[in-house]
Amino acid sequence: MDTRVIKTKFWQDEKIQSLSCNSVYLFIYLLTCPYINKTGIFELSANYILLETKLSLEEFGKAKKELSDNKKVFFFNGWIWVVNALKHNRYDVGKLTSIGFRKELENIPKNIIAWCKKLINSSIELSDTTIAEYINNKTKTINNKTKKGKEEEINVDKVIEDMDNEKSDKEKNGLKKGGDS
Repeated sequence: MDTRVIKTKFWQDEKIQSLSCNSVYLFIYLLTCPYINKTGIFELSANYILLETKLSLEEFGKAKKELSDNKKVFFFNGWIWVVNALKHNRYDVGKLTSIGFRKELENIPKNIIAWCKKLINSSIELSDTTIAEYINNKTKTINNKTKKGKEEEINVDKVIEDMDNEKSDKEKNGLKKGGDS
C-alpha cells in the first residue's frame, strides 16, 4: 500500500487558504490519488477524477483553472503535474527511492518533459528544484530509445518549438472554421 504525507502546515499556506473548497479538495485528491507517482507528473483521465471525486464537470473545470492559475497543478493532454509534490513526499532522496524517481522521470514522454520545461521557464515557483534541475540541466537533449532499441537524441527546445507551432496552427484553423459559420 502506497503512503502519501500531507504536512500539517499545508493548512497555513496562504495560497491554500485562498483557494476554494473544491480546489483544495481536488489538490488533496491529486496529491493522494493512487495514480500519482514519485515525480508528481502523471497521466490521468478527467473521467477518473470526476468519478472518484464526485465533482461535477463545472466544479472540476473551475477547480482545475484555479489550481493552474495559482501554479499548484498543471493539466496538459491528459497529463497532470502537481508542481510541488516533492514538498510533501521526498522520493528523490534515499538510495532506492531515488532510483525509482529517476526511472519514472526517464519514462515521461518527451513532449510532456518539454511542456514541463516550458512551464518552469515561465517562472513557476518551485519549493524543490529537483524536477527543474532534471528537466533544465539533464534534458537539453534526452536520450530516447526508439522502437528498435537505438538511442536518438531529442532536442527539448525543438520539441517546445514544434508544440508552439502546432498550437498556433490549431488556433489559426479554429479561427478559420469559426469565421466560416
